[in-house]
Amino acid sequence: MLDHAISFLNPLTETSTKYVLPPPVWRAGLLSGKLIPYLWDLDPVVIREKDAAPDGSEDSRWDWELLARQLAQPNAFDKGQPLTDVPMGLANRRRIWQLLDDMYLGDVQPSMPNVFGRAPFPIEPPRPDEMQEDD
Repeated sequence: MLDHAISFLNPLTETSTKYVLPPPVWRAGLLSGKLIPYLWDLDPVVIREKDAAPDGSEDSRWDWELLARQLAQPNAFDKGQPLTDVPMGLANRRRIWQLLDDMYLGDVQPSMPNVFGRAPFPIEPPRPDEMQEDD
């Protein structure tokens, strides 16, 4: 049911926060990879330590929804953006994930030769009448 509720929050690429769900839901979504699939190397120990800081401290509160929305931006790691100081590997993963997101079935030119010098087999995209709906 929670996944269903989260599906209505998309697109995450909107930068304005809605604060419909509590912060632990956003934190769990980030840690599980359901919200940002390319972000799999978060350290839960560091996050638990940060969460264990005194409640009165401003530094102890992270805005998990804002972080999720910032990470979902296509240009999240460009200069002038809030997330420019991240490891290059994370920025590269985001770039690759964007390429995969932009692909679609049949997104290949059959006339281009592959590494063996032969043209790949054409991939026919399914016709709408052949597609099955997932229940």
